[in-house]
Amino acid sequence: MIFSPDSLVRNFIAELVKKGWFEGFILLLIAISSILLALDNPLNDPNSSLVYILGVSDIVLTSFFILEAFLKIIA
Repeated sequence: MIFSPDSLVRNFIAELVKKGWFEGFILLLIAISSILLALDNPLNDPNSSLVYILGVSDIVLTSFFILEAFLKIIA
């Protein structure tokens, strides 16, 4: 309801999310996220660099997935 069906912004975003490289990039992020989730273990030392990297990557990947959802909702 924010953008009309013929809005330039909405059409640009729709064309962006239809691109093959966009879907490929999102699938790559899903694969990376799955691998990182497999590395996570409740027995890991909470002060280790692995736990820190997993936490930061979780925030970054979640941000990308939120952006993807936002763009697809607009489109």
